[in-house]
Amino acid sequence: MAYRGLMHAPKDGKTMPTLSIVIPARNEADNIVGLVEDIDRALAGHAPFEIIVVDDGSTDDQVARLRA
Repeated sequence: MAYRGLMHAPKDGKTMPTLSIVIPARNEADNIVGLVEDIDRALAGHAPFEIIVVDDGSTDDQVARLRA
């Protein structure tokens, strides 16, 4: 299951992100939201980017926390 969290790219529908960050994660509910927020803050205002979290069968509420 992949969760595409944040995408910072122009909304013209033509421009694709120039950077894709893929984070593999399993049972990281306590850490994943903070990590995604840190990356977002660090890259905000730079080139268009997206953050993709790939869930590898987590049994905790990792996906629910990312979607909240």
